[in-house]
Amino acid sequence: MAIRHKAAMLARIAVVTGYAIREKLPNGSTPVHNIDEVPATADSVTTAWLTAALCRNHPAARVEHFELGRGSDGTSNRRAIRVDYNEAGLAARLPVFLWTKMTATLRTRLITGLANMGAGEARFYNLVRPHVDFGSPAGYHAAFDPASLRSISVMEDVGLTRNTTFGNTLQPVSRPEAESMVAQMAAYHGAFWDSSRLMGDLAELPTAEDFLLNMAQMINFEGQSLRGLRRCREFVPDSIVRRSAELWPGLIKSKALQRSLPRTVIHQDTHAGNWFR
Repeated sequence: MAIRHKAAMLARIAVVTGYAIREKLPNGSTPVHNIDEVPATADSVTTAWLTAALCRNHPAARVEHFELGRGSDGTSNRRAIRVDYNEAGLAARLPVFLWTKMTATLRTRLITGLANMGAGEARFYNLVRPHVDFGSPAGYHAAFDPASLRSISVMEDVGLTRNTTFGNTLQPVSRPEAESMVAQMAAYHGAFWDSSRLMGDLAELPTAEDFLLNMAQMINFEGQSLRGLRRCREFVPDSIVRRSAELWPGLIKSKALQRSLPRTVIHQDTHAGNWFR
């Protein structure tokens, strides 16, 4: 990592850490009411904020009550929310079962925020998802604060609304399921293929090359990849191991070759846990 880049990264980490420390102080993590604010944690969400996020197209609708439900933590902090509306909200059939993804801890902000994942997901739910008919959860509100690296995505809780289960790396995928996966990706690839929007409101989306190079500087991606190769040595053919020194340069070259090809919107993390049945 270049000294200048490392210094800038350390300075940003210091700023984000300062926000996180202040939130831990008494009255530091305050409830949010204005839609322009990004909640620090799920406990900061209020009925006023949810009303602004969910009822914007129905002026008479209002969130009367909500309950926080099950959750989990990983690269983001996830909580379920069940919402109760007034009569106008019920008549409008506004979403009741929600799922939130947030960066509620310093760890998640440094992991996803510094890689601009929170900003990318907010752009997806605000600018991409409404224009593609495919199986992704419906998105209702998403926001990202570049100063604190707070982020939130409020989406459909497909576990309840569609009775779904999520995949994992140990669960086999059938041929019809694999074909369905390709069709789902083709939906958004096709919708944004060589689109003028990629030079307009979606211009801030990083290319796959930019994303990779940024991650490489953050976590020594090349070294981590080679370490992973050594750990799974018994499963990797000798022909690949012998050429391990060529793998990272080859990957970088492949990304550079994409510069001259048509662009579209892709998903950068299509592992098994990001698919549901």
